[in-house]
Amino acid sequence: PGVGANLADHPGVDVDPGYRSDHDAGPRIFTLTTFHSSGHDTAEAPDLALWTYDPFGEPAETTVDVLLLTPRSRGTVRLRSADPYAPPRITLPGLSDPADVDVLVEGYRRAYDVAAHAALRSVCTGAPPPLPAAVDELREQVRRTVGSFPHVVGTCAMGPDPGRGAVVDPSGGVHGVDRLSVIDASIIPTAPSGFPHLISVMLAERLAEHLNRTLSDSAHSSVLLARSAWLARWCSRHAVRRSPDAPAMRSTHWRAAPFAPATPYLLIMQ
Repeated sequence: PGVGANLADHPGVDVDPGYRSDHDAGPRIFTLTTFHSSGHDTAEAPDLALWTYDPFGEPAETTVDVLLLTPRSRGTVRLRSADPYAPPRITLPGLSDPADVDVLVEGYRRAYDVAAHAALRSVCTGAPPPLPAAVDELREQVRRTVGSFPHVVGTCAMGPDPGRGAVVDPSGGVHGVDRLSVIDASIIPTAPSGFPHLISVMLAERLAEHLNRTLSDSAHSSVLLARSAWLARWCSRHAVRRSPDAPAMRSTHWRAAPFAPATPYLLIMQ
């Protein structure tokens, strides 16, 4: 029952500091700074992040992004039909939980402080947009402009109890299905307090090692479908696209595509 449920991502909004230039900075350097919101336990991992990058484009420009790292909101990915080639139905979490709006509003204020800082103002020709004075107006602005950073996890969550939504066990084996494993970001049960790329690589390496040991001791035949580098690049170009009606912001908005965001790195059938 947990397959396709529990879809989590990193929702975010951005602040335009008003930087414009005729010169592209060339290779871009990204900076990620994590921090705790006022109501978050400092003994736990940070729940907010500021993401900045070198200006690029024509004209070259940049934004100050704030990401909610530990959202409560959840979405789904479902089959559209019995046709295996039909695009899936992807419902992103957005900010369906009001608590996520409150935390992201606090993060937006921090991002705005950075955009309005004297050091940044000294190199910007324009000014950041006015900050809404009323909290309700700021909340509505965050809801209206929020975008999904494509860090999707959770739709085949790892855990011990299928009755509570777990799909795979600690070795990546699907509960209730013999000789079937899923190894990709979808088995991460909750959104990590950071980007999930390195976690996905670690899972792929560790669980693949476990499967190799298991298969070497098994007399059963095996079929290994590995997502190659060129297919991964193809998926990144085609599975994540900006919706035609999305706000004019850098954050990514998705619509259904032939490959779901959580295409497995490894699908093992022994």
